[in-house]
Amino acid sequence: MGKVISFINKKGGVGKTTTAVNIAYTLAKLQKKKVLLIDIDSQMNASQYVLNAQQIKTIFTHNEKTTLLRLFSDNTNFDYYINDLIHSITDQFDCIPSFRNLDHVNVKNPFLLKEFVEQSGLKNIYDVIIIDCPPSSFINKLALLSSDSYLVPCLAEPMSIMGIPNMLAEARILNTEYGIEIEMVGVLLTMVSPHHHVYQDSKEMIKGIKNFDAKRYLFQEELRNRTKISHAIFPKYKEQNKHFLLEIGDALIAEEITRITKEFTRKAMI
Repeated sequence: MGKVISFINKKGGVGKTTTAVNIAYTLAKLQKKKVLLIDIDSQMNASQYVLNAQQIKTIFTHNEKTTLLRLFSDNTNFDYYINDLIHSITDQFDCIPSFRNLDHVNVKNPFLLKEFVEQSGLKNIYDVIIIDCPPSSFINKLALLSSDSYLVPCLAEPMSIMGIPNMLAEARILNTEYGIEIEMVGVLLTMVSPHHHVYQDSKEMIKGIKNFDAKRYLFQEELRNRTKISHAIFPKYKEQNKHFLLEIGDALIAEEITRITKEFTRKAMI
């Protein structure tokens, strides 16, 4: 039975999509896991990161019914259209893309995404289902309620770190209110500059968060701040299939995302 894991942080610009996409790709490429990425962010960053130019053109200009938006207009016949939503990225890696109108949908059932994942049999098909969440949206509640656990990508700076206790509190509230047991996979520091004075202060700040076991939940591995990472999604790299960090042509970056993914696998017990 596959595991569902949300990548979430209420602060934007923390490398959430970059880590979600590249951990998913690395799981599929190196660990041979069958992976599904579900993009629930109306900005569609994860979708545009992984889909090729033809897929993007077809989906976003002609056929929104092959995106997650379909779920909110037809929430009863999952088996009928599930295959229309799944877009192949590699042999082991698929994506259900988002759509720009997603923030405007009216959702009365907080378990809609959970029911979709379970009733359509996705957990029997995939080893890992990663949900890329927006910084702030009511849809995040649907993601968390459908997940076994969640990962918090975080910058090594105070405003980003302040989101960690908020996520812990939100998970506790959902666990109590709905009788679920969603657990934290951990906190992953991204865009790190180890020699910057803010870095060490930030790690101490994280260790001081109340009711947060840093030894257990703070990732030992980190994603460093490198120009090549931010340049990876330019069209010229996508055309050469070099937009994933494993393929970018930088051994240090490839080794880094490999180590991060291995630690993710251990912490998430995949």
